[in-house]
Amino acid sequence: MQDDYRVRKELTISAGVREESQQHIGGLNLGPRGGIAWSPFKNGKTTIRAGAGVFFDWFDAQSYEQAVQLDGSHQQIATIVAPGYPNPSSGAQAVLLPSGRVQFAPTLAQPVLREANLAIERQLPGNFRASAMFVRRRGANELRGVNLNTPLPNDLRPDPTAGTITDVESTAHSSLDAMFVNLNFARPERRIFISANYALARSLNDTDSPFGLPADSANLAAERGPALTDARHRFTSLANFPLFRKLTAGTVVRVQSGLPYNITTGFDNNGDTVSNDRPAGVTRNTGRGAATVDVGTRLTWTIGFGGPARGGPGGPQIAIIRGGDADPLRSMPSGDGASARYRLELYAQGYNLTNHTNALNYSGVLTSPFFGTATSASAPRRLEL
Repeated sequence: MQDDYRVRKELTISAGVREESQQHIGGLNLGPRGGIAWSPFKNGKTTIRAGAGVFFDWFDAQSYEQAVQLDGSHQQIATIVAPGYPNPSSGAQAVLLPSGRVQFAPTLAQPVLREANLAIERQLPGNFRASAMFVRRRGANELRGVNLNTPLPNDLRPDPTAGTITDVESTAHSSLDAMFVNLNFARPERRIFISANYALARSLNDTDSPFGLPADSANLAAERGPALTDARHRFTSLANFPLFRKLTAGTVVRVQSGLPYNITTGFDNNGDTVSNDRPAGVTRNTGRGAATVDVGTRLTWTIGFGGPARGGPGGPQIAIIRGGDADPLRSMPSGDGASARYRLELYAQGYNLTNHTNALNYSGVLTSPFFGTATSASAPRRLEL
């Protein structure tokens, strides 16, 4: 339930509450939220927006399915300690542990997000519009795995009849602090659109997935670290403008600072059967990859013919572009003919025009000769006609 109340012409207040519940977790999860939009000056060129609320996340179906499959009865988890090679069971010290399992903690709860934001928008001379927004978000009850069957100091497991027991718990936390700055220029009558966006953000959490086990289940505080999506700096610029006659150009520039990756020793130092141990004093996701730079452009020649388009039935419309592929180049305006019954469009577009090597998936294993080296990269230059 939500309602908007217009106090005065320049001031609107919104308030509401939402209930969310999920099977297998349940409970009463009321999420209140509210906000204001205020234009403090008579010219109406400045707008201040603020809002805050409580929101709930989900235990997604794919993760739930995986947990049910690996419960120890539907599928078995076989773990061999000190395996041989090439036959894992042929090692002199090879030990086949009893089947492990994944289970849900009895106190499982829906993840909750508490967010507040403040934004200011300003209409500038010359068809420019600028805005800045600050976001503060805190997450609790987030899902992570904890190994309940880590060996004790005497090398015995709390449950000798099982291997690794991954207990999915609602004990993880996250935080996001971000600032977004945007500058737009628009001349719709001339089909000119230019925008530039910059984001400065810091995102921390306690785990990378509901099944991500900690390096040391007895020291969960060491799992606090950058989220895998924690790019401190992001810049995106889009421009669309006519060149001459029916030819239109569009460009997209995207620059992003390096993403984090986890640094490990490459060994199972604590004997918990998971080789994700980190060097002493190193917390999760402290490595950093290289920056990403991607420049794309699109040239479009469009004509319309057949007279004006006929009026179709009203109501919602659905457009599918490459099965939902988010491609800003394809969604740009493409010249004349928008109101014609038929349109013919010829285009040439290029992705990663500078052919910059955008490295991905860095090796964080200290004992690997590829430590600190990327093991893959995003697509090279690609041209389409």
